[in-house]
Amino acid sequence: MPGSRPSRPSRRLLITILTLAAIGIPLCCVTLWICIRLWKDLTFISRDILGLSSTQPSVTRTPSLIPTSSSTSTSTLTPTPSRTPTPTPTYTPTPDPRVLTLLSQMTLRQMVGQLIMTGVNGQEVTAATCQFIQQLAPGAVVYRTGNVVSPQQLRQSSSNLQGCAYVGGVPLFLAVDHEGQYVTRFEGGVTIYPPAMAQGATQNPELAYQVALSAGRELSFSGVNMVLGPVADVLIEYNNTVISQRSFGGDPDHVSAFVAEASKGYLEAGLIPVLKHFPGHGGVAGDSHYTLPTDDVDCQSLRSAYLPPFQAGLDARVPVVMTSHVAFPCLDEANRPATLSDEVLRVLLEVMEFHGVVLTDSMSMGAITSDGRTIPEASVQAVRAGVDMLLITSPEQALATRNRLELAVQQGEIPLERIHDAVERILRVKAASGLISFPVLEPSAPDWQANYEFALDVGRQALALLKDQANLVPIPPELHRILVIGPTDGWGLYPLLTTDLHASGFETYVVRYSNPWSGPVPEVGYLESLPNQAIEYDLILMLTWESHLNQFRYDDVWQMRLVEALIATGKPLIVVALKSPTDILDFPEITTYITTFGTTRGQLQALADALVGDYTPSAQSPLPGIP
Repeated sequence: MPGSRPSRPSRRLLITILTLAAIGIPLCCVTLWICIRLWKDLTFISRDILGLSSTQPSVTRTPSLIPTSSSTSTSTLTPTPSRTPTPTPTYTPTPDPRVLTLLSQMTLRQMVGQLIMTGVNGQEVTAATCQFIQQLAPGAVVYRTGNVVSPQQLRQSSSNLQGCAYVGGVPLFLAVDHEGQYVTRFEGGVTIYPPAMAQGATQNPELAYQVALSAGRELSFSGVNMVLGPVADVLIEYNNTVISQRSFGGDPDHVSAFVAEASKGYLEAGLIPVLKHFPGHGGVAGDSHYTLPTDDVDCQSLRSAYLPPFQAGLDARVPVVMTSHVAFPCLDEANRPATLSDEVLRVLLEVMEFHGVVLTDSMSMGAITSDGRTIPEASVQAVRAGVDMLLITSPEQALATRNRLELAVQQGEIPLERIHDAVERILRVKAASGLISFPVLEPSAPDWQANYEFALDVGRQALALLKDQANLVPIPPELHRILVIGPTDGWGLYPLLTTDLHASGFETYVVRYSNPWSGPVPEVGYLESLPNQAIEYDLILMLTWESHLNQFRYDDVWQMRLVEALIATGKPLIVVALKSPTDILDFPEITTYITTFGTTRGQLQALADALVGDYTPSAQSPLPGIP
């Protein structure tokens, strides 16, 4: 009845409930506090394993080329334009209502399609290509050699591809490798800048910013919205044939400064940069295009020598990281390539707290497929490990992988939550970059002429006179007759070089040997005849092209033997490394050594000018211990 006291059983029940609450609430709080402390302790332990919570110096391995010093001084040879700060997209884990709405409307097939970065065939977007894009509904397309002719052609192709994707409702990432000389997909029309190591040799990170900004604007005009760069690998192993000139250098602080500036330049140009190849590909000699390299670096050295450039890129707000197909036993005892290893990816996702998109290197590379894995099966492993987007250049393999991933989710091999997480990460980056809905903006044309002139200046600043104990640069006028020996010219080097030498009163005779980039140099009697011939000249100018690295590529020591034979003549000798400065490792006794770090017009003109005294080289080696 209203107003009456509860019955005795009801009172007992009420007392019991109040007693349990009094005990249970504090117990829950204590349990929650313990869980939080355990999580923090585990996080601290995981960071401490890699030394990320330590300030101790790096621990080197044996043999080791891990540098201990930093070199990031600014060159004053040619002032670079001052930058105008421009707001760049902010990529955060904060939910975007547009992303969540779009994600909630997607079917499983549409979500899985977003995980694919596919290649396409041809230089035009045909009806068949468009049908393929609509069937696959990929998140991205990567342009390959054979897709790209010129900026104008690519601009049209990019517009057409986005038109094909309109049916799916989400714009595409359109990605391309464009690292400068030696790694580009264009047949012509764009400005070709010296490679990363040449930029690193200038000791001026501001140049990397300006190069990325100007090159990025050309890519943006071409319809590209994602550049697969900058390379954040530190060149630790000087016998490395796959990274080499693509790295800014061999010192982690030096590389970090250049990676940060290049990242900012790309972002300001309106591009999405991609740091590669996490956690590093610079510490092995093996080429992951053909086999799985294993890097036996210890975790402390990994922290101090490999990760800083990636952290610098993340600090610059780079939203995408590409994985390497390299095994790191210190992190993963199963010796899995980083792309397939949840242990390696945990460093990026949890320890470094990366909230962007994890993209693979090409899944068709030998490091992934050489042990019998198929691309679709390897892709399942990669997504389970924490990868968000798979780079698959073959359209047929891309479609097969989409189907296999869809089946893997349906059969419980991949949790649906893992797909949701990956797609949300992808859509967040797209939303921050204006690629969440149509239409896609088409930027105006860059200043092509200004970019060309700037590339000449960068090349000029990259020339380095690393040794000149014999005071042969500039060439003394009394050394009148010069024997020039070098590879077959594809860059206009010899006309440029001989014209400058002749104008300064020198006589030249040029001998060309076969292209060392096509395979072993055939011996046609030069190893004996050229040293004998050199006796008739006052000076020998020997041009090498990756003499050292070709020993590992082709088992070819021809250039090394020729240089040794020329040294034995006792004649004044200048050796010029036209690409990698590591050539001097083959003949350390050389007394005059120049490296151009590449063969763009500015680099070659600087070489000719330096030899005749019209230019004083200012660049330095970005590789510790070279020379």
